[in-house]
Amino acid sequence: MKSQYKFKDYTFGQLKDEITMPDFQRSLVWKDKQKESFIQTAVEGKPFGVLMLYDDVKSGKLLVIDGLQRFTTLKRYDESPFEFFDISVEKYPEIKRIQEVISEIYDQDSSDSIIKNIISDLKKVVSNHKEIRNTKFGDIVTAEICKNYPYILHTKYENIIFRIVTEMWIRLHDLIDINALTIPAIVFKGEESELPSIFERLNQGGTKLSKYEVFASSWKSILLVGVDRDITERVEKRYISIMEETELEIDGYVEGSIIAQESVSLYEYAFAFGKILKDNNKTLINSSKSKSDDAVDSIGFTTLITFLGKHIKDMSKLKDYINSQVKPSNLSKFKRVILMVYNEVEEILKPYVQDYNKYIESQVLSIVYTWFKINYNFDIETFEATRKTGVDEAIAKFKKYMPFRFINDSLRSFWSGHGDNSLNEVINSDLKHNRYLTPIEFDQWKSHLDEWIEQQMRSSLKNFTSDVKMFYAYVNKLLGYQCLENPYVQYVIPKKMVQSIPAMVPISPLGNIYFLPRGSRSERNTFLPKVLSHHRIDWEYPIMDKLEFMMNDKLDEHTYVSFIIERHKYLIEVFLDNLPT
Repeated sequence: MKSQYKFKDYTFGQLKDEITMPDFQRSLVWKDKQKESFIQTAVEGKPFGVLMLYDDVKSGKLLVIDGLQRFTTLKRYDESPFEFFDISVEKYPEIKRIQEVISEIYDQDSSDSIIKNIISDLKKVVSNHKEIRNTKFGDIVTAEICKNYPYILHTKYENIIFRIVTEMWIRLHDLIDINALTIPAIVFKGEESELPSIFERLNQGGTKLSKYEVFASSWKSILLVGVDRDITERVEKRYISIMEETELEIDGYVEGSIIAQESVSLYEYAFAFGKILKDNNKTLINSSKSKSDDAVDSIGFTTLITFLGKHIKDMSKLKDYINSQVKPSNLSKFKRVILMVYNEVEEILKPYVQDYNKYIESQVLSIVYTWFKINYNFDIETFEATRKTGVDEAIAKFKKYMPFRFINDSLRSFWSGHGDNSLNEVINSDLKHNRYLTPIEFDQWKSHLDEWIEQQMRSSLKNFTSDVKMFYAYVNKLLGYQCLENPYVQYVIPKKMVQSIPAMVPISPLGNIYFLPRGSRSERNTFLPKVLSHHRIDWEYPIMDKLEFMMNDKLDEHTYVSFIIERHKYLIEVFLDNLPT
């Protein structure tokens, strides 16, 4: 049987302008240390992994099927080598010799400043002149040096500097010029339709593809037409970001073509939907990790499969439901309904949590899907979502109980570790038994909060956790205080005073947190008991007689712990007294 593969060695110079990237390729995922380690391996002449290429007869280009991280790192090094290594006097003593020549005329200039200028000139020449021979390099660098030190021009010193620079270039050239670097490759000569599956198999090792990135290959042929512009714009933005990062073209992609054609793959649709959800719902989806335009947000994929009433483990089956058979108008309406559901849930929850959501994806999905299930009938065959009637009682229960179920689950870390299965239980349960439409018993609340407070009293954390800030936001909401928009998070007993106690005491438990409203910046670093005790009618803060001990120069363990315990008791009582029944 004739092989579909051939082995071939290329030089980097042969490949760097001949490679493009297939549209199912992953984003760049290597860290800086990985890039630096690979470059060191390459320039030292040590062996590294082969590239898998596809010889695309139509475009006349070679497509990278495997090895994108390696090749784009080499491209980056070729363009900007000084991102990976630096020039120093220790490694290149020729710089010191050039400085000594210059100092014979410019004896009033410091050695350090002359060396700095020489290194700057060397970097400038390397960056601006890629294809240079030894003698030309010596001419250009010497000319740059003479611009800073013109009295050297047309003197014997100019010739001396030229010889030293040329001598230095012999070593520097081998490090910087990687055009002759040998790159082993396997060239695939089979059918283009086989590429995605090959790509998926190859990426079982090395830098792992996420399950969502694998779908980029297996869903490549699932095309959706007539999609909304906000989807196509996000996809365009992704590809532009990838091309800017890799400095490679994407096979078959022309900037603006996706918007013009109003067509994307299922993978691209789910990717873009995740970006839209994240941007539109910063309270519900407040993941602290900032992701670039080309990075995958799983929320788009998981939302789609959840709103179809399926387990997240069945993600690969999404293509069986969302494909070219779905009417574009119905898919568009389905998207609008999901966005509306997210926005409505966020409006219900935001007054309680403010910006302190301890975000867990499966928890958020279980809440928004419940709201969707309350308000809509959905036909999975036609993708038609229609408003229900006669659901006022369920809506009232959701608004009443959901925010308190949310904080309870967050404090208990209920969704950590088994979120997918717990989400599936919510998907499959009827509304009568849905957790967000039923109250939590008082005794359960008391037990959960006592355990939570006990953990805080044993904690050595110096900063307030998200669940402490969120619980305190709830208390302020229940007390009716309205001045909490984007507050400063403060310590009632200043951190420095607590740290001065010669014993192990908790610095950041619930009892020591306080929100200072924006607009009070001038009071932020002032002695709070004096300044803020008269504001207690406007927002939650201990009254003056509870804080008299802070007037002393020293704070002892017993006094501090007693205050924290008493304030814990007060805040917990406020919360429990306002629980819905």
